[in-house]
Amino acid sequence: LRRLISVGSEICDKALTAPINAAAVKDAVEYASRHIFDIEQGNERSSKGWMDANTAMRTTLEIMSERAESGHSIIGCASHLSELDEMLSGFERKKSYLIAGRPGMGKSTLAQNISEAFALQGEMVAFFTLEMPTTAIMEKIFASQARVDFDRIRNPLKMEEDDWVKVGQVIKRWGNAREE
Repeated sequence: LRRLISVGSEICDKALTAPINAAAVKDAVEYASRHIFDIEQGNERSSKGWMDANTAMRTTLEIMSERAESGHSIIGCASHLSELDEMLSGFERKKSYLIAGRPGMGKSTLAQNISEAFALQGEMVAFFTLEMPTTAIMEKIFASQARVDFDRIRNPLKMEEDDWVKVGQVIKRWGNAREE
């Protein structure tokens, strides 16, 4: 955990001191990805150790048998996006998932929706984006979770009393998510 905090601090420093251009952003993201991946891989090796192929096969078979007996098709955390959960069998801890696509295809929105689902299941979530400030992310979450038109969230003068109540319920539900 200390190594993650240290690397996180280094990543922040690099992002804050880098020039604002596409090449610097790409370099910063690659730096962050590489260092976080190294921590993830190092932690897995140190906690599990190396094992020979026969042991790995037996261990894997045991895990597969346990999953089959449990009757659950989701391993780890569900995104509540049924086709995605079916395809991935849910999101597993200690795995990295990359969402890639062309600009404007909804990558950040997909990541945000998945993050929302995890947070509401009581999982700890960190959501990083270079595309929008925290308040814009929260506005999207309010609209999504409260089922209030995003236009009304962005312009609260258009909000009705019921909209405010729904947003309040979202805040309360999110506040309780980790406690459940």
